[in-house]
Amino acid sequence: MIARRLGLAAVLLVSLGLSLLWLVRVPFFESPDENAHADYAFTLYSLRAPVPLAGRRTATNVHPLVAYLEGASDFEKLHYNPDGRVPAGYGSPAFRRTVDAGAPAVPRDFLEHNGGRVPYVARAYSYGYYALDALAIWAGALLSNGSATAEFFAARAFNMLLLLCSLVLAYATFRELRLPYRSALALTATIGLFPLTSWVSAYVQPDNLSFTAVALALYLAVRLRRESAGIGAWAALGLAFGLLALTKAQYYVVVVVPVLAWLAVRVETPRASWRTWAVRIGLLLLPSLLAAASVHGSVVGADKQVTGGASFYGNPLGAAAHLGLVPFVQTAVGLLAKAFLTTFYDGLSFVGYWGGFSWDDTKIDFGSDEITRLVYALIGACSLLVAALVVSRLVFGVWPRLFAIGRRRGALSAARVALRDVHLNAYLCFAVTILGLNVITGGGLGSAGRYWLPLIVSALLCATRCAPRALPRRYRRPVAVSIGGALLAYSVVAAAASPASIEARFYRPPAHPLDAERDALIRHVGGLRPPASGARLRFAANAIVEVDGVALDSHNTAPVDYVDVAVDGVRTVRARYGLPEPAVASSMNDDRLLHTGYVARLDLSKLAPGDHEIGLLVGEPGRASPWKSLSTVPITLEAPASGAQTGGMKRRAPR
Repeated sequence: MIARRLGLAAVLLVSLGLSLLWLVRVPFFESPDENAHADYAFTLYSLRAPVPLAGRRTATNVHPLVAYLEGASDFEKLHYNPDGRVPAGYGSPAFRRTVDAGAPAVPRDFLEHNGGRVPYVARAYSYGYYALDALAIWAGALLSNGSATAEFFAARAFNMLLLLCSLVLAYATFRELRLPYRSALALTATIGLFPLTSWVSAYVQPDNLSFTAVALALYLAVRLRRESAGIGAWAALGLAFGLLALTKAQYYVVVVVPVLAWLAVRVETPRASWRTWAVRIGLLLLPSLLAAASVHGSVVGADKQVTGGASFYGNPLGAAAHLGLVPFVQTAVGLLAKAFLTTFYDGLSFVGYWGGFSWDDTKIDFGSDEITRLVYALIGACSLLVAALVVSRLVFGVWPRLFAIGRRRGALSAARVALRDVHLNAYLCFAVTILGLNVITGGGLGSAGRYWLPLIVSALLCATRCAPRALPRRYRRPVAVSIGGALLAYSVVAAAASPASIEARFYRPPAHPLDAERDALIRHVGGLRPPASGARLRFAANAIVEVDGVALDSHNTAPVDYVDVAVDGVRTVRARYGLPEPAVASSMNDDRLLHTGYVARLDLSKLAPGDHEIGLLVGEPGRASPWKSLSTVPITLEAPASGAQTGGMKRRAPR
């Protein structure tokens, strides 16, 4: 017993040590949305009270200390710029002393003097995580006598405490499911050393609390399968549901729905009186109702962040439905296949889950470009294979069996079998949710790998228990051991490679500096959106077209000085720059980017018929000559006699 406890303690200490490395070495706010989440937590800390929302407008960088720390660490030059590097001396004692000496004093009533601005996250998410993180900031301030850097690192360190709780709950879950000690320890180590776990647990990110709450709720749900589980177990599960209700709505739904469904069809259901069930339901749901009431409905229905994002990205399925049944089905199947491959084979979700970090999704590097590409290709192939095994197990094994049970013994018996594995059902519910968001928004939402972290325990159980059962019996154990061993090996190798990857991204000079502008984009030419395939747009040779889009300085995440629309890299027209782009400011969480749109009128009549290329030349602050944008649109000009239908004669109002 002592040896087993020492083994678990070693896994926990190594995992926390790796998380601490990420915490210290990743610069201020250089993980996605950390500044926005910290803005809310620091605001709660300074106010010592809930953020007033009535009559206020949401904004970014509301708390003065957040904006100050961004400036001190060159945040704007780093987070979207793969060539950006920390300022000289970053992280040294002298640097911290300098930052602390210049930190602004923030009074408790600072919101009353900033034009009615409040952190935008306050309207998007529940206060639960941020209130707890504000307590951590308070502890950091108390222990350091008000050091700004200590407060920041205390805000990050709170997430390591959540990681410790999550790993203990994961191990307890594996043991509760009667996995052997070595298997349970290996799976816990796989989670603790996994780069996604280390990275997310080292910055201000509410998904850390979601991870802990999901792990707690599912562990308690598994314990309720015991015959000896009394009323206290139901009360504990209800409190876990209440904690989960203070996180994001999607995690609450995908956990609570399958757990409640399982509890509703338990074997003992016919024997329990209605009074007993009334007490149980009250214990399960009362904490959730109180939590929902306390956050004024932000966890009721879909999360505001999800619904707002979905409306921004549009609904390609709705557009396809107007074209008829066949186009609708083709669009739905195509989008679902793309979402599946993006998640389980190669794409933004895949990279973010397996090894991407920072704002620009830097990959964990394994020594050379060739080896790194090979590693991710192997992971993609294995991930797709395991996902296919899970799907085949469900389609050809589980569902036919459930149908047969339902026919022989009734629907209730089939439901008891189908709902017993709460981890599998929670994972499937979440997968359907994320893939569904990808489909209805054309890939705009549900594309971050870190969204899957709270369900990582369930994901491991699906990979090592559900997937092998799709194979003949004699292959199941060897395949399960192989999958578990491969996952552990990857976590160990990636953990060893991560320190060098962090140093290369933020501290060492870039190996191949970017000499172009990547955040100046052409949105429309002559009212037509450029095809993703790179196909040429066709216009009449005498057309006058409007070119519009958005232009940011990707090297400093700021508005640019000017935009020139160029044809074949030579002939240029100065665009009207500074048009409102609220969607850009919202999606990038930066109010300074509100006026970053441009529009230009391009006379094509002076060009010879044939193939040409439209591009952008972007003037940025502090540069004598403009950057060339990576965004280009190939066009073909046709003589009017050809009678070609064009989009160039259409007129679009400036955006």
